[in-house]
Amino acid sequence: MQRLGRLFLIVGVLLLGGTAGYRLLPGFEPFNTLIFVFICLAFGELFYQIDKRILKK
Repeated sequence: MQRLGRLFLIVGVLLLGGTAGYRLLPGFEPFNTLIFVFICLAFGELFYQIDKRILKK
């Protein structure tokens, strides 16, 4: 069950990161780049906590 949970987690991470990058980074704009970095940091911590919970089970 851990593998399936982690698989769904990585698919979600790739979808979120890819969509955010596609929307925010088509051209170089410093403000959009900062928003993308903050999104990555925030969701990185969130997905890390979810992964820890998956591994505890």
